[in-house]
Amino acid sequence: MSRGPPQRSRSVRAWSDPRALASAAGVGGAVIGLATLAWVAWSWSNSRASPGDQAGGDGRTVGGASGSRTRDGHGAKGIPSSRPTLSLAMPQTDEPTSEYLLRIRELLLPVIAQVFSVHLLLPADHESKSDAEILSCIQALSSKLKDIDGYDERRTMLHETESGKLTLARAIKCDAHVEVLMDSSRHEECTKTDMDAYHDAISRLRKSTSLLVFLVLPDPGHTASQDNGRIDSFLRPYSSGTRMARGDAEVRVLDLRQTSPAERAWREGAERLSALSKGWK
Repeated sequence: MSRGPPQRSRSVRAWSDPRALASAAGVGGAVIGLATLAWVAWSWSNSRASPGDQAGGDGRTVGGASGSRTRDGHGAKGIPSSRPTLSLAMPQTDEPTSEYLLRIRELLLPVIAQVFSVHLLLPADHESKSDAEILSCIQALSSKLKDIDGYDERRTMLHETESGKLTLARAIKCDAHVEVLMDSSRHEECTKTDMDAYHDAISRLRKSTSLLVFLVLPDPGHTASQDNGRIDSFLRPYSSGTRMARGDAEVRVLDLRQTSPAERAWREGAERLSALSKGWK
């Protein structure tokens, strides 16, 4: 049986701190634009928050020996007010975000948000350039994700690149980070340099979280695998025989590519992620 997540006592930077996000995003030309995305997301969410929320509602962190928790001010009945935090990062794909947004809304978030305080990182529409367009996109996505028990739609954020996604995840510093990989993820033109950069970014992320999970799912838009070995190449450094460096987060791989139909794989993925919350009990 796999051991539970490392029980770290550490402070977690509130997700809604724009200075923290902008500072982290400003490192490296590959993530240009991420600071703007984070700032727009923060500005919009703060504009919607009540004075009480801004004083200490959403984003308030509660440190403890069993890991940092986020206190949700609007948690539904039966949902713990103090839950471990989890960043759920969806990949860049050639499919419209709407193609799998329905799966996220119906199959992933309703289960995971019961036991984790979830921050959803979605790929930005590359046709959206201005702050106003990005803000409009965030609002539209958030409106589609509202009314999910336990999920605060204001924690919906956008990323423009794989590097930007991982930089944003490091800035948020959740207790657990989930990298969702799908067959249609944009790795067709991935070079060795790109692969090395991705693994380097993952290594840095492992210093700022307690648990890193690769959740591999079948693409809802395809009936047959489109992968051709790309995902295996990405996961190879995190095989069970890989040694952990001191201070690194544990890595787990939940590979559900062979589970069919796709809906069943997504449901099973949600249940297995939900079970991981027991490591913070």
